[in-house]
Amino acid sequence: MGAAKRPLVFAYYVTGHGFGHATRVVEVARHLILAGHDVHVVTGAPDYVFTTEIQSPHLFLRKVCLLFCNVHGELLRGSDETVYSLLPVVQVLLDCGAVQADALTVDRLASLEKYSETAVVPRETILATEVEWLKSIKADFVVSDVVPVACRAAADAGIRSVCVTNFSWDFIYAEYVMAAGHHHRTIVWQIAEDYSHCEFLIRLPGYCPMPAFRDAIDVPLVVRRLHKPREEIRKELGIGEDVKTVILNFGGQPSGWTLQEKFLPSGWLCLVCGASESLDLPPNFVKLAKDAYTPDLIAASDCMLGKIGYGTVSEALAYKIPFVFVRRDYFNEEPFLRNMLEFYQAGVEMIRRDLLTGHWGPYLEHALSLKPSYEGGINGGEAAAKILQDTAYGKNYAADKLSGARRLRDAIVLGYQLQRAPGRDLSIPDWYANAENELGLRTGSPTTLMSEDTFFTPSRPEDFEILHGDCMGLSDTMTFLKSLSELDGILVSGITEKLQKRERKAAAGLFNWEEDIFVARAPGRLDVMGGIADYSGSLVLQMPTREACHVAVQKLHPSKQRLWKHALARQNAKGQGPTPVLQIVSYGSELSNRGPTFDMDLSDFMDGDQLMSYENARSFFARDPSQRWAAYIAGTILVLMKELGVHFENSISVLVSSAVPEGKGVSSSAAVEVATMSAIAASHGLNIEPRQLALLCQKVENHVVGAPCGVMDQMTSACGEANKLLAMVCQPAEVLGLVDIPSHIRFWGIDSGIRHSVGGADYGSVRIGAFMGRKIIKSVAAELLSQSTANGLTSDDLEEDGIELLETEASLDYLCNLSPHRYEALYVNQLPQTILGEAFLGKYADHNDPVTVIDTKRNYGLRAATRHPIYENFRVKAFKALLTSATSDDQLTALGELLYQCHYSYSACGLGSDGTDRVVQLVQEMQHSKHSRAGEGTLYGAKITGGGSGGTVCIVGRNCLRSNEQIIQIQKRYEGATGYLPIVFEGSSPECAPTQLELNRQSTRFRVWGRTRWSGSPTRPSRVTLRTQCRPEKEKGVAIVWFRNDLRILDNEVLHTAWASSQALLPVYCVDPRLFGATHHFGFPKTGAMRSQFLIECLSDLKQNLMKRGLNLLIQQGKPEQILPSLAKAYGVHTVYAQKETCSEEVNVEKLVSKNLRKVVLPSAEGVSTKHKSSNVTNLDLIWGCTMYHIDDLPFNCTSLPDVYTQFRKSVESNSTIRSCIKVPASLGPMPDVKDWGCIPDASMLGIQPEKACFERNVVHRGRKRSTETYKVTRNGMLGPDYSTKFSPWLAFGSLSPRFIYEEVKRYEKLRVSNDSTYWVLFELIWRDYFIFLSIKAGNSLFYVGGPRGVQTNWSQDQALFDAWRNGQTGYPLVDANMKELLATGFMSNRGRQIVCSFLVRDMGVDWRIGAEWFESCLLDYDPCSNYGNWTYGAGVGNDPREDRYFSILKQGQSYDPDGEFVAYWLPQVKPLPKEKRHNPGMMMYMKPIVALKFGNTKASGARRGGVEEKKGKSYRGNRVQ
Repeated sequence: MGAAKRPLVFAYYVTGHGFGHATRVVEVARHLILAGHDVHVVTGAPDYVFTTEIQSPHLFLRKVCLLFCNVHGELLRGSDETVYSLLPVVQVLLDCGAVQADALTVDRLASLEKYSETAVVPRETILATEVEWLKSIKADFVVSDVVPVACRAAADAGIRSVCVTNFSWDFIYAEYVMAAGHHHRTIVWQIAEDYSHCEFLIRLPGYCPMPAFRDAIDVPLVVRRLHKPREEIRKELGIGEDVKTVILNFGGQPSGWTLQEKFLPSGWLCLVCGASESLDLPPNFVKLAKDAYTPDLIAASDCMLGKIGYGTVSEALAYKIPFVFVRRDYFNEEPFLRNMLEFYQAGVEMIRRDLLTGHWGPYLEHALSLKPSYEGGINGGEAAAKILQDTAYGKNYAADKLSGARRLRDAIVLGYQLQRAPGRDLSIPDWYANAENELGLRTGSPTTLMSEDTFFTPSRPEDFEILHGDCMGLSDTMTFLKSLSELDGILVSGITEKLQKRERKAAAGLFNWEEDIFVARAPGRLDVMGGIADYSGSLVLQMPTREACHVAVQKLHPSKQRLWKHALARQNAKGQGPTPVLQIVSYGSELSNRGPTFDMDLSDFMDGDQLMSYENARSFFARDPSQRWAAYIAGTILVLMKELGVHFENSISVLVSSAVPEGKGVSSSAAVEVATMSAIAASHGLNIEPRQLALLCQKVENHVVGAPCGVMDQMTSACGEANKLLAMVCQPAEVLGLVDIPSHIRFWGIDSGIRHSVGGADYGSVRIGAFMGRKIIKSVAAELLSQSTANGLTSDDLEEDGIELLETEASLDYLCNLSPHRYEALYVNQLPQTILGEAFLGKYADHNDPVTVIDTKRNYGLRAATRHPIYENFRVKAFKALLTSATSDDQLTALGELLYQCHYSYSACGLGSDGTDRVVQLVQEMQHSKHSRAGEGTLYGAKITGGGSGGTVCIVGRNCLRSNEQIIQIQKRYEGATGYLPIVFEGSSPECAPTQLELNRQSTRFRVWGRTRWSGSPTRPSRVTLRTQCRPEKEKGVAIVWFRNDLRILDNEVLHTAWASSQALLPVYCVDPRLFGATHHFGFPKTGAMRSQFLIECLSDLKQNLMKRGLNLLIQQGKPEQILPSLAKAYGVHTVYAQKETCSEEVNVEKLVSKNLRKVVLPSAEGVSTKHKSSNVTNLDLIWGCTMYHIDDLPFNCTSLPDVYTQFRKSVESNSTIRSCIKVPASLGPMPDVKDWGCIPDASMLGIQPEKACFERNVVHRGRKRSTETYKVTRNGMLGPDYSTKFSPWLAFGSLSPRFIYEEVKRYEKLRVSNDSTYWVLFELIWRDYFIFLSIKAGNSLFYVGGPRGVQTNWSQDQALFDAWRNGQTGYPLVDANMKELLATGFMSNRGRQIVCSFLVRDMGVDWRIGAEWFESCLLDYDPCSNYGNWTYGAGVGNDPREDRYFSILKQGQSYDPDGEFVAYWLPQVKPLPKEKRHNPGMMMYMKPIVALKFGNTKASGARRGGVEEKKGKSYRGNRVQ
């Protein structure tokens, strides 16, 4: 640092939480003292922590200690001080840190109570004392690590201050506040305000988000220096270099348990820090002196075992010592330190149970295999001291210095409501893996569809085979299956990347890949109406979310199960041989501080010969808070055993992957329970009806987990349907049916970011209040009934009250069976506002709720909790009725008002939160804005959902683009106010779907068997059986790139994927004779002469481009299912990569190829694993690549594809993004040695007569002529080269990528102009996407005469009429000119296609399929999706929102060819005619019309009795970009 300009006095406050703070303060203080400054340290740590390292007269220790009295009046130290010697008391500690029940457990309530006692109650005295003391020592600068009140005291004393830390107490205490209730919230606010008085934060690695600070400066690790080398320390301790040594270090906390010799592997030695004098240790444990210098001992050890804290982590990283750690519950800073530790490959997690029972061996041995890789700086103490010195001398590090006390705005960080400085963004450390789901599923984007004839796989298809059943086209399911198939590759390849998640490694060792795996999917739920009234028997309306949980289960004989090392060691220690074990891996564990794995012996469920009770099970899972989550999963097994008498004799392995975010109030727990029980039931052959399954899952949550939830969550997950509301009366679970969501109404969920916990105190207390209210109402009714009987009154006398009503109410089973008017008339005044638990029990004995317990000392809100379900039931019934009422603005307004009423009723119960109130307020502001008052309103209401106290807000609005825009605005405004960007839940998905996986390493094949129905209205899918095989080792062997309709290099994901995964590529094109056969119904050539010639030229271009990149194109004539297996065998091909198609003919070819590839067995290759007998096979990998919007990025499932294009377009434009083009390297070689590459076929080889198209087939750089910027104006033209882009032929053959066009348009807009015309190019590309996705949804119905809508029409197949049409001899010049252009060029304008289609089907009445097949034969740009999609649209059997759309021939000519130039060009006989006569020349000048027009010569506009006229300038059904 250099010598000081002048000596300064630093006051350094150290928090009372642990040794980590004190030990790092030592380093900073040491460097300040070396620079010549005085440092006064305010601390509760023992003197030796400082004096061992600093012997200087410039160090001053001001000791503080937290003292309490026991029942005998004796002084006791706070839990942080239990190892300290008795110190003289100077004053009470300025903050108590986290009060611990033991070395691994925080007592949250005690922490808050003691903080309040030590820092809040005496606050004014503390501030006065500290100001006086700072002035007495003449402090120049205050440093806090990280005592809040020190910053405020410094400000009051007029002294500048800075914090040095990796976390702040507002973040730590925020979760404690959630458990303690709102009355402690001011503690967090006060702490944040105190911090805001410091100038900036010196932030240490492993930091948490700390929004209260305005500025942060990052420094390296602060680590104490070593005094002695490793060899010297070991020599002093008498430890040989061959002795493996572990240091047991719990940061100054004694372990508190009995250590035994068997805990350590043979030959190991353990150095124990912080052991009491009276503790007796086994011979292989060594007690260290209380003042031993820990850094030297850590560096001299082979690994460290202890709890995570800043000190232990920083020293483990600095000295490259593997750290075996045990999680601690409610240490909120721990996930950040843990992720940093694991990022640098220095951490091994030990399960708490194994720590306490002494199963240390597997963990210690694993630690020795690690190679810690931290290479960063460790001079953070010096760096921080330099910054402090410079700041004290006047250097300004703060960006926006503010002074004085100020209130800060709310911030929401990882579910905690904190405070933050205005305008500051929150920062998340690089090493903190933001805990999204391991599979990257985010807010759910199921986008694929499986139908009878078609099946889509994601961009990299899974190595499994669907033998029967239905994956329901959900891409999240396909992605999960893909991740399963890749797990074995992790073990085979031995992946050791730094960022490889431990949970993925654990999952890789979970399954035996030779045995069956069963998979189930269950969605979360959005609580539209009903919420907490479910436990009171209300009607509820619930919508399954698009987000879902997937669970994979494997049942195995114990001898076949792959046990984790520690589980195997535990089993071996018992000496009983293989016994059934349950092993669980849960992805996404970093979202909360929980372990990613859990294991137990299934015998642990037994108490002797009996099953353990639910109460004991709850205690069993609660004993290790980091693994408490396993109760949701393992609890399903216990419930099946207890309730259904199921015996589990085999081991069970479970993998859980949930995209339903935790703590958002969207039933993440129910999704896990339902998916788990469904998969376990399927794996054991149990047939459990969905309603029963939901009720069993509720028992898991109520009795095993201990959360007092109702059943609606599980019922929705098990029985709901996509895009419908499940209507259920919770008495206990009677499904009334499914309520369709009207097409003009939409529901959204917006996550407030504040954690929602059903197990929280607020929900439980409100539930207790409701049951108390029911008990009182029953008592009052019984008393009234008794009085009436005693007085001898008859039913006539009791006309107002009614004997029968009183009898019913005296035995009231559910509160919701009481009507609001009866409640108001008889009971409301009998209910107290609040009641003490003790007083209630004294009068009524019990509240009769089996899942909650009354706290005698707690005051319960009773009247509001009772009123809510009674009125909520009424509101839900009204809501349900309104959904089926006439469409109107009043309907939406009333629905919204019901949501608002529900929201404020929650608040009256005490179940609101600042975050959810803010979202509702934003909705109201949007609803009542000027635009809404002008009649443009789209959002109508909002309410908190589920159990309340945070979580998600449900919003109702109009289903339109403007609504989505407003939702996004609310999302952004909420982020601006809180620093948290909320998740938006929209869309829906089906109920729980069990899926069976049967592993087989043969090939990739998909066979679909459709769906079955269970008794009841909701659809329940059948099981899906799949087979999977080992993925080939990457960068080994040859891959085939099977070119189909993707004849390009640029943006070809198939080509790039194959190149990235193989040593050599073999590009292949199969000239399939079926492509040149006859059309299905009418026998036209499937590929006409001009399109054949275009194909030949595309292949020529592709071949040349491949050769430029070091490859070639093998062209062979024949069927792909014969050619590709033959090539695979000849060249030892491990994978055939190809683009996924969607229509049945193409998909059938895929199936045949896959089937025949399975028959190819390859010889074992050197360097390639032969672990599995069936591993040497060729895979078929089908990759999506034909659309602008990737199918995985759609905001809905293809089964839910909107029937109207405009809805589709608005949805994808507002909710989806377009992926960047795939960059293909300049060199793609090498390629295998091929003797004969074949030749590009000519027309005669294809069996056709050569014919040259007049269409100009060179892509013009549209920017040069600027036709792009006028496209919208000219796109309806018919004549000339520039009225359209002419991209469609290249798009059809895949020579041009739609994403490439998108990027070029966007580049053009940046360089020149962005207007409606440039957008309209993309608009037409979206049309093209729509028809491709429609082909997935519609399946073969796209080719049926009735089309996707099954319309029954008596079509004509008159050959004479058709011949006149196709030859351009109808007598109508506009039709004839277009048909002659098609014959001559293979092309027709978009407008022309609509006109001739309308004429054929509307005016001629000819079967539309004849026209579609003729187009298939003639068009250069034919592709089945666009062609048949457009023809079904035009024929009125497809997705046209306006039935019987009609094009008036004469009107179309006047609008789009007003001078007759187009018809004159193609019909020379009309060219001499006056322009105004060219479209209606009459029989004398042209030819007699073959049929009369449907509407004669009448000018058509708008709706007609027999059809709808297409208006000028409106293209309602564009074909594609042309």
